[in-house]
Parts: sequence; C-alpha cells; structure tokens
Amino acid sequence: MSRDDFPAYEQTLKQQAIAAIQAVDDYQGRQRQLAATREAELDAALEAQIAALRRTSAATPHVVNSNGHPTTTGSTVDAAAAPQGAPAPHFCPQCGHAAATDDRFCARCGTSLAPVMPAG
Repeated sequence: MSRDDFPAYEQTLKQQAIAAIQAVDDYQGRQRQLAATREAELDAALEAQIAALRRTSAATPHVVNSNGHPTTTGSTVDAAAAPQGAPAPHFCPQCGHAAATDDRFCARCGTSLAPVMPAG
C-alpha cells in the first residue's frame, strides 16, 4: 500500500467500524425491547394468576377447628375449647386466614393485620 492510498483505506476502516458499532447498538436496542415485552407479558400473566387465586380464596370459607387448624367441615372456631389464658385466635379480617399474633400482614391476601386501636 502506498502512502497516498492510506487515507482512503483509513476512511474505509472507520466507516466499517461505525457501521459495526451501529449494528451492535441496534441489536442491543432490539434485545432491550424484547426483554421489556417479555417482562410485561410475564407480569400480566402473574397478575392474572394472583387475581384468580384471590377470587378462589375469597370464595372459599376459611374456618378452623378447636385446635386452630383449617377445616372444610363448615365448623367455626370453638372459643370455649381454647385453654384459659391462651391468646385468642388471630385471623385476617379480609380473607379469614389464620395468622400468628405477631404477623403484620396476611400470608394469604396481604392485608395489614395491624391492631385496630379502640376509640376513646
């Protein structure tokens, strides 16, 4: 290559490098767009599943037996069966799911279990 040909060759290489960088940028942009679309689709599917579970959960009666275990027999909590001095059973006010006395939110529906302060 002669000294006179070098500037033209250098310009050709620069144009090829610019084209390669633009191709990489375009590819990365398409990948980000595809990932965002997939994320939105997965998010919508997850939200639909959560809504279906909440509807199912709301339609199912949540009752417990005298031992505090869930039951499907239709019986309700037997407060008289609780030992003297034992803490009263704690349930979610939204869905009726049994909760530990120190739980701050319902494990089933996410409702706050903060104690309601009595008026006065």
